[in-house]
Amino acid sequence: MAVGSHGNEPFHGGLNDIRLYRSGLSKLQIRSIASGDQGVAKEEMMGSWKLPEDDRPKLKEPVEKIAHQRIEKFLLKAFKSPADEKTLKLYTGYFDKQYKESHNFTRSMKGVVSAAMASPRFIFVHNESDQASPHQASFNLATRLSLFLWSSIPDDELLELAGKGRLPDHEVLNGQVDRMLNHRRVKNFCDSFAPQWLKLNNVVSASPDFKAHREYYFGGDDKISYKRGMHMMLEPLLNFETVFIENRPILELVDSDFTYRSHLLSEWYQGRAATYGINVNLRDIEYTRTPLTDRRYGGVITTGAVMVMTSSPFRSLPITRGSWVSSVIFNDPPQPPPDDIPDLKADDITLKKEGLTVRQKLKQHSSDTQCAGCHQKIDPLGFVLENYDLLGRWRDDYRTGLKVDASGKLFGKHAFKDVVGFKDAILAEEEVFAKAFVGHLLSYALGRELTFADRIAIGEIAEASKEDYYRMRAVIKNIAVHPIFTQITKQ
Repeated sequence: MAVGSHGNEPFHGGLNDIRLYRSGLSKLQIRSIASGDQGVAKEEMMGSWKLPEDDRPKLKEPVEKIAHQRIEKFLLKAFKSPADEKTLKLYTGYFDKQYKESHNFTRSMKGVVSAAMASPRFIFVHNESDQASPHQASFNLATRLSLFLWSSIPDDELLELAGKGRLPDHEVLNGQVDRMLNHRRVKNFCDSFAPQWLKLNNVVSASPDFKAHREYYFGGDDKISYKRGMHMMLEPLLNFETVFIENRPILELVDSDFTYRSHLLSEWYQGRAATYGINVNLRDIEYTRTPLTDRRYGGVITTGAVMVMTSSPFRSLPITRGSWVSSVIFNDPPQPPPDDIPDLKADDITLKKEGLTVRQKLKQHSSDTQCAGCHQKIDPLGFVLENYDLLGRWRDDYRTGLKVDASGKLFGKHAFKDVVGFKDAILAEEEVFAKAFVGHLLSYALGRELTFADRIAIGEIAEASKEDYYRMRAVIKNIAVHPIFTQITKQ
C-alpha cells in the first residue's frame, strides 16, 4: 500500500489536500517525507501514512515457535485443561502445514481455531481421567464450577489454581466460589437457570385466542405484533435475580413483599388497558421494584407469566397449573395421563349449559380409577390458582357467573381456602420446598438428571443450608463444595 492511499485508490491530492486525511503533518514535513526523509514526525504517523516497514512486526523468534506457544495457550482454554503432547503436535503440525502453503499467519491460525472448536473436547463436557494430566481432577472441577456459575469456560485464575492442583483445597475452593458469585459473569447463571427451572420459554408460545382476548396483543403497524407475555416473563426473572443478588432466603421465591412491574404490567393486573403510549421496544422496558402488601401477588408462583403459559387459548387449565406446581415447586412431576383418556370438555358453553364449574366437571372425570391417584395430588395445586384467569388477572367468578372455589389441602394435612393460605401451607413445609429447589439446582449443576441415590446428597445440602435460613448463595455454595459436585465420577 502506497503512503497516503486508501485501499486500492492512490492519493491524487496536492499538499493543500493532505489535511483532509487528518495526517496532522505540516507541508514542510510532508515535503521532507516525499524527498525520502524517514525520520520525520514518526509519532504523528498513523494508518496508511506509516511507511510499510513500520507495519511489519519485528520478530525475535520464528513465526512457527510463536504460533506453537499461542496454540498451546489457546487449547488450554478451549479444552479446559492442558492438551497432551500428541494432541498439541496434531494442532501445531496442522498450523505448520497451512502456514507453509499460504504464508498467511492469520488464515493458518483461524484453521487451528476452527479445528479445535470442532473437537469433542471443546463441544462436550466430561471428566478426563487422572492420567491425562497430573492435576486433571482440579481441571475437571474448574470446568464444572465455571459451567455451573458462569455458563462459560474457566478463567485464568481457575486454570492457574487447577494447574497447581490447589483448587480442591477446602479454603481455596470456598474462596473461589465466593469470587465467582461476585463476578459479573454470574449473571449468566441467573439468565440460564431461572428460565429453565420455571419453564418460562412456554410463555413465548402461549397464544390466547385473538378474538376473545384482543387486549393481550399490542404494538406494531398492525397493532398485534407483540404479546403482553413479553412483559410478564421478566417479572419472575427479576424476582429470582433479586433473591440471588441480595442473598435472600429461597422461601421468598414462594412469597415475597416485593415484585417488579412495568407500567403496562401494573395496569394489566388492575384489569385496565394501557392508558399511555405503549413502548414496543422490548429491549428497553422500564421495570420498577414495587412493594407489595397484597399477598395474592409476590413470589414466582402467582405471576402472570405462569398463568398465561399454563392456560389454553380459551380458558385456564387447572390440571396443567397443578402439574407445573408439582414439577417446579415440589420437584415431583406427575406421570403423563394414559393415552386413551379423552380430553375434558369444559368450554364456557358446555359448563353454562350443565351449570357446573371446571372443578365439578373434573370431579366427574377423575372418578375413574386410572385417574384418581394423580388427580388427588395435582388437583389442589391447580385449583388454588383458579382465581387467576388465563391472562393472569384476578377473578372471583367464572365467565359463566359461578363462583371460583380455590380451597384444598396440601399433602393431605394443610387446609387452605385461597392462594394466600396455599403459600402459608408451602412455607409450613419449608424443608420440602428447600429439598425440591436443591434438587433442581443440583441437577443443573451436574448437567444430568438426578437418581434415587442422589437423595442423600440433596438432604445433606438442604440441611447445611438451613443453618443460614436457606439463603440463595448458601444453597449454591453448599452444592459447589459438596462431594457429589467436587468428586470425579468413577469410571
